[in-house]
Amino acid sequence: MLFMGMIFEVIFLIHYVLIKDYALATECSFYFLLLGMIIAVYGGVLCNRNKIFQLIDDMNNDFVFIRTMESKYRNCFLEGQLLIHKSCCIWYTFTTIIVVLYILLILSSLVMLGLFKADSDVNRPLLFPMWLPADDPYRTPNYEIFLFFQVYFLIIVYQTFSGYIYMLFHVLLHYYCILDMIIKDFEVIFDDLNESVSYILPKKPLRKQVQFTLNRRIKRIVDWHRAVFKAVKTVSSIFGPPLIYQVMCSAVFICLLTYQIAEGYAVGDACWNSGWHKTRLSTLIRADMVLVIQRSQQAVAIKFIGLPQLQLETFSSVMSTSYSYFNMLRQYNSES
Repeated sequence: MLFMGMIFEVIFLIHYVLIKDYALATECSFYFLLLGMIIAVYGGVLCNRNKIFQLIDDMNNDFVFIRTMESKYRNCFLEGQLLIHKSCCIWYTFTTIIVVLYILLILSSLVMLGLFKADSDVNRPLLFPMWLPADDPYRTPNYEIFLFFQVYFLIIVYQTFSGYIYMLFHVLLHYYCILDMIIKDFEVIFDDLNESVSYILPKKPLRKQVQFTLNRRIKRIVDWHRAVFKAVKTVSSIFGPPLIYQVMCSAVFICLLTYQIAEGYAVGDACWNSGWHKTRLSTLIRADMVLVIQRSQQAVAIKFIGLPQLQLETFSSVMSTSYSYFNMLRQYNSES
């Protein structure tokens, strides 16, 4: 079904490119890449399902073992698990709201069309653009069939990305808590031990006892540390292809946006180099040319609340903000 959807999107993409409707062509290319991302996620999960089951067992064993430890370890770990639970609820609530809004948009459009549009030539709305080479996708029963499949694909996208993102941050946050436990273990690794035994012979009973205690403590640290690397390796093998696919697709769209911005600035350059200083005719449209140059200084970019413009200053700001958050977290951990 997903492959069929990708084939349809390729057909739509070619059609909109041929008729030079690049806005719809870009939208269809995004849907094509999105369906490909779903295939990559399902492929990674199905091919590595045994690793996923083993990872879940390891995480469960961590939970069971830490429950038997001292309160400072147990409380720290359980606070992390509570954070994971809250993050899960927030993430699923957010994605559910997005899907419901998509469906409500179509339903409200259909209601408005039925109440106020008596013209039969008006096309009924679909979630995504559609085109057929020898038929009208908006006539009955084509419209109902396509609407059903579009809602079906929407649910698949919701199910895939909800589980995919949640599984990623659940595993990573879990092992972040394990790393925190390792740090706490290192803070007390030499506590309650007699330092003077380091000066006596290794065969002495007291030296052996202290050595045994240290070996036991460091063994737990090493086991946890190995578990972290093993988990990251497992996550890489499962979600590596989807992440690579996602980064590559993001790079494509960033390049398109950057090209769009560059073209916007080129308009001002073209106006400036139009030869206005060689003819008196430029005085007739001087005010208009000034306005075009001023307007072209603003980036041609997608704008929305909370979405920064894509430019060099944005990159610098994001890096600066990220490093500030990083330092804040380091300072918080050192104080705690």
